[in-house]
Amino acid sequence: MTVASTSAPSGEALYYPQNNSESKNDVASLVSTLGGLGVLQNKGAGGQPTTKTEAAFLLRHHALKSAKEICAAGATSSCLFVLDNKECGQIERTSAIGLLHTLCKEEANREAIAVWRSPVTQNYTARVVCKFLSSTDDCQASAMGILRLLLENTQTRKTVLSQIEFPWKVVLRAIDDTPSDTIIADAMMAMRFAIAGNDDLKVHFGKVGGIKVLVSAIRRRKTDNVVEAATGLFYRLLEVEANRILSYQNGVIQMLTSLYKIRAERPDTVDPAHPMKMFFAQTRAYIVGCLWWIFQIPNVDEVLREMTDQDVVTIAMGALKEGVASLAGDDGGGKKKKKKKKSAKVKVNPTMELLMKASTGCLRHLACSDPNKVRIVASGAVPMLTQLAETSTSTKIRANAKYTLCLLCILGGCYDYMVSTGVPQTIVSLAQAPIPILPSVKQEVLRSPQSADPELLGQILNPEKKKAEEDEARGAEAGDAAKPKA
Repeated sequence: MTVASTSAPSGEALYYPQNNSESKNDVASLVSTLGGLGVLQNKGAGGQPTTKTEAAFLLRHHALKSAKEICAAGATSSCLFVLDNKECGQIERTSAIGLLHTLCKEEANREAIAVWRSPVTQNYTARVVCKFLSSTDDCQASAMGILRLLLENTQTRKTVLSQIEFPWKVVLRAIDDTPSDTIIADAMMAMRFAIAGNDDLKVHFGKVGGIKVLVSAIRRRKTDNVVEAATGLFYRLLEVEANRILSYQNGVIQMLTSLYKIRAERPDTVDPAHPMKMFFAQTRAYIVGCLWWIFQIPNVDEVLREMTDQDVVTIAMGALKEGVASLAGDDGGGKKKKKKKKSAKVKVNPTMELLMKASTGCLRHLACSDPNKVRIVASGAVPMLTQLAETSTSTKIRANAKYTLCLLCILGGCYDYMVSTGVPQTIVSLAQAPIPILPSVKQEVLRSPQSADPELLGQILNPEKKKAEEDEARGAEAGDAAKPKA
């Protein structure tokens, strides 16, 4: 009796249609057969007994239609029995882990699967599955998929990480050596979920060589699912400063800028009816977000000097335009008119919110350079930054936009231009106030105060005195303005 391949099963393209047994719909018996608790005798096809492999394929067919019902029937225990039993062959294990993967795809099943123990060794599901991360292609694909799905949910993630020590080296080896893009993407996503909210794990990832492996994987594999998974993982890893420096040393910036140029040509809509377009927009958001993180390392000036300023400004401006364009929603052809307050905050798609947060963050750092100020203003950023400073629901976006506008005001000629273009006085006037000192700059000044700029040093050491002097100067200006003209 021929058994279908376990690779990418879907719908009726399984063993089920070719099976002529009258018991192929007897789920309870199939589960018992797979779990070694009985033998199901076929009434057709010469009366041959159903094997574990056949039972797994039949159950997988049923699971595609109702995974919750199959899981409730005890299929998880039967799968773990096969995977943990040394007497079971490779084909039996391949079919069993494929069934377990299908069961995991139903989110309602994951919590029960995560806490289930093998009837053979009493090992938890995650521990049993991790043994197959370096197995044959089909087994490895299913095992990596199961690990990713169990780590995706916050509750099951805590359960799994408390049961096992995450197999960093095995997963990184899969990213580095596996020919399958699906396995690589699942491995990256599993790592991304594993490190979520845990800075210690993010630092550990960099220490075990993860950054270098990811850079290599992106350079070798340009498929969409790998790039999206890798950039999303990078964005999370760069939340800790140690990984930002490590990434910079491994040439991540050049890789990200070239990657963005390729992805910038893709459709830039966020229409839910076009999921692939949403997918491309998400990838671009992660790329710009990674650049934003790296711009925050202490030696950011050195970083920017090694890059082509024109390219970086172009990337930041392209991302900003894409984000702002998403704020202009469809009005339904003019049939439905909705009155909106001018000052009303605009809600945006999470992908576009990340894109605008990252792009304004990049511009905030880039605007520290006078040549970049000119490029940013010439690119038409002022109206967009003004719009975000007034209407964005994100505190970070508003802060980034206002800070960038303040920096642009400092450049000769820009102040008058910004006033004439309608930038609110409440924002423009901030340019007259001292620019907040970045923590990295303050740390560098305090490390060697003898070589620091005297005015900057005084602002750091005596902030209250500096503020008093500025208040006194403003009071004097106000008094002069109030005097009647002769």
